[in-house]
Amino acid sequence: MGDSMVGKISFLRECPLCGEAYGDRGISIIEQGEETELVHITCTECHNAVLALVAMTQLGMTSVGVVTDLSDQDVRRFLPKRSFTVDDVIMFHEHLYGSSEFERELGKYIDTNTKTINQNT
Repeated sequence: MGDSMVGKISFLRECPLCGEAYGDRGISIIEQGEETELVHITCTECHNAVLALVAMTQLGMTSVGVVTDLSDQDVRRFLPKRSFTVDDVIMFHEHLYGSSEFERELGKYIDTNTKTINQNT
């Protein structure tokens, strides 16, 4: 596990489903920042996986994990490549309210349903 924070978190030392110790097997660091790591761990015994976010805070190390059926490659594929910009939102809006009949109808549907949702909250 080297310089990874994973080995320092007790619940990430063994599989939460079968209890098998992880060791260095099946651990994939998806993203690593100065104070955070996104880690995918696959149990070599039962083949279940955990996706965990490990962070160093002023109060110490903390983590949040979830059992998942995603592989580490799936997680990498679903990570956002970049944030949406204002231009992206404007372009999407223009696409929804463009010149075609389908786009106009879709825009009306979204407006109607958004108003209904907002009135119900």
